[in-house]
Amino acid sequence: MITFTVEIREDIVTWLKKSTRPEIVLDLPSAPEPGDKLWLKSMRGTHVVETVRCMIVESCRVSRLRPTVRLVLVLGIASIHGHSEFCELRISSRKVPHALLPETIRSILSQQYQKKQSQVRERILHKSMLLTKRNIVIS
Repeated sequence: MITFTVEIREDIVTWLKKSTRPEIVLDLPSAPEPGDKLWLKSMRGTHVVETVRCMIVESCRVSRLRPTVRLVLVLGIASIHGHSEFCELRISSRKVPHALLPETIRSILSQQYQKKQSQVRERILHKSMLLTKRNIVIS
């Protein structure tokens, strides 16, 4: 498991947090694998505003010439001004039942797979309809 650290403008990190499917294209020294960690440092000028820990769900290489990679992320625990909130979250998570991260990832991947399958089915139906119309016109 590899951990990457990236410094990004504050507005981009905010946009990633609001996104339903956080996806970003970065130049990284090596191609990460699903499950690797990514630390996003939110920068305002030269100052670090906050640090967000992410897990990489998907990664695919964009360019063969450059080390550019498209990443789909699951945003995790934030630490403001370098003070980690991990201990507080871990203590409170014992009291409140929550969905495990692998289950959440599986459900996201399952939804994506179902969406792709429905798109493939729609394309096949559309092509078959076009072929039947063409056969009717020829007959």
